[in-house]
Amino acid sequence: AFEVRAPGRLRRRPPRVARRDGREGRPFGSIRSQQQKRLQEAAAEVAAEAASPAPKNRWQVQAAVLFGVAAIASLLVVGSFSVTKQTVFNSIGPLEPQVVREQVFQEWYTRASEASKRASEVAVEAQRKIQKLETGPTRVSNSVLQRIRDVSRVLDTCQQDIYDEVWPSLKSYGPILRGYLDLFSYYSDTAYPQQPPEKKLGEVQLLREALKYEEKRLDSAVKDLEGSVEKRDVRSVERAFADISLAYDRYLKAGNLYAGYDPVTSTTVFYEGIDESRLVYTPLTLDQPRIRDEVLVIQGPDKGKVGQVIWLGRNGPGYDDPDKIVSATVKLSPNPLLGSGSGKGVAEVKSYPYPWIAVTRTSKQSFVLDLVLGTLAAVFSAGLSYPLDSLKARIQSGLPLLPPKGPIGLLDGLPFNLFREAPNMGLYMACFNLLTRQFCLLPFIDASNPNLKLAVMIPAGVLGYLSGSWIRAPFEILNRQLQTGEAKNEEEAIRKVFFEPPPDKVVQSLQAAWVLVCIRGVPFGALQCTLYELFKDRLELIQYGVPLTLQPFIWGAIAGAITGVVTNPPDVVLARIARLQAQDEVGGKDDEHGEKKNPELFEKLSIAAQRINQEEGIAGFFKGATARALYFAPEACLWFAAYEFLRGVSDAYAPNFG
Repeated sequence: AFEVRAPGRLRRRPPRVARRDGREGRPFGSIRSQQQKRLQEAAAEVAAEAASPAPKNRWQVQAAVLFGVAAIASLLVVGSFSVTKQTVFNSIGPLEPQVVREQVFQEWYTRASEASKRASEVAVEAQRKIQKLETGPTRVSNSVLQRIRDVSRVLDTCQQDIYDEVWPSLKSYGPILRGYLDLFSYYSDTAYPQQPPEKKLGEVQLLREALKYEEKRLDSAVKDLEGSVEKRDVRSVERAFADISLAYDRYLKAGNLYAGYDPVTSTTVFYEGIDESRLVYTPLTLDQPRIRDEVLVIQGPDKGKVGQVIWLGRNGPGYDDPDKIVSATVKLSPNPLLGSGSGKGVAEVKSYPYPWIAVTRTSKQSFVLDLVLGTLAAVFSAGLSYPLDSLKARIQSGLPLLPPKGPIGLLDGLPFNLFREAPNMGLYMACFNLLTRQFCLLPFIDASNPNLKLAVMIPAGVLGYLSGSWIRAPFEILNRQLQTGEAKNEEEAIRKVFFEPPPDKVVQSLQAAWVLVCIRGVPFGALQCTLYELFKDRLELIQYGVPLTLQPFIWGAIAGAITGVVTNPPDVVLARIARLQAQDEVGGKDDEHGEKKNPELFEKLSIAAQRINQEEGIAGFFKGATARALYFAPEACLWFAAYEFLRGVSDAYAPNFG
């Protein structure tokens, strides 16, 4: 974007760019070739001036330096604009024409970043030849600079070993990082030497003090890392790693150690005119970012950038709410413009106010994907925990624990159980996630307020569970026939339920089962997923020695056990109705001909409930609650853990599924 008219004189010329629709403008190849040509001519001119005797006039030196800086800035603006635009398109929903825009900006990014890196090399070389600076990176050899920059690779492998909990490998990082501390000290002393007293408030001295401060933070954080690794405390290791990463990044910035330069200081301008609903993230009301989550910056000068949470800062002692999360340390995605031309770029580490970030999982998650994963997880969990369900049903019906066939008889009705549980739980998960997202779009719901989580999730859970009740109801009856011994096999159960009774009785039986499923589904749907999500947010088990990989099992087990106890009474009523129907003891009052009238649905419920209360009292409604809790605890444990595992596999290998 500059022309050389005479040695050291520049004239600004408006850049010509290719139109987005591809109809007019210069092709990318011609732009690149002309940029290269001007760059080569300028480099030769600067090199010639540098090789000649010292300039006679100071303006010549200034003009040459100005040219180098201007060349870098102009080309980097083009490259950074391209990178930032690509970030915008990745963090908002589809735009029209999306494909054309992405192709144009991707090509611009590739070519502009290459040109910017070549311009950086030319400008740095010209600066070295023209003038030997008194301070800064030019006073230190390139090998030292490169070794300091290579610490980022050490931290990348350290982070992966922390997440994999490879403790023998983690023990090696303390000595490795400690070995670099002397190199940091050497750079600070050489690049920014101690200033005389009259310059103690000068820029150089302030930079030196900033570097020394970060050196002390690095030293302290490395000590914390070594101590935490010895204790095998994952959370403490993560905290020490976050402190090291943040101090290291600030050292690079204070010491001017980035190999490249990104002139865009704020990305908010790229989001002007874009509705917030187009940003791809999960509202804080639904999911609060946790350590290791992928997040999107939704406020501030870095809006639209993505990264990974490596630590969360809390208020601490002395505050009304010491456990409240107030800040987040985020390792941003690598920025190629800050790199040296090789590799993927530099990943900045920054600290943000907690409300400035949100989980990157889209608010348009696939209903089909949740349905498929929830169903598969239910097949796994319901199949493994079915014997406990049979024991629970026999206890509630007053039958011996083991059927006449022995333990193998506890598996009778397993196919019906899978048809009962799998589709219903798949719909429950899919509708729960869908409805919570839809509720957050309501005008009276503040989606950024995490305190509204219960207000959103409880009704979503109820409606989500009831959405599959029509599938569950008939299999509920069939399953009871087998578990209580009323039918010997699946064929007999189907015949007794659907073919032997008159059609009106079949309808009434299905209505009764559906009503009871709904009655039980209200507390079940409201509690199970909601409790699990609350435990994920509030119940941290690392300090008790529980590995991160086992925490979903425990959260799911506790949520399932509580849900099982609360939903036990309607389950007892359903079991009693099935038993009394077999004994013909739930008939209505005699009519004028002395025959029993067919009882109404709610009359059956009333008769069964009264019989339980008369015979056993209130405790009778919780008969089998322990067995039910023992059934739902492992089932929910396995269901949530399987769902989280399948979700992770889907994100890794089929991110665009559904």
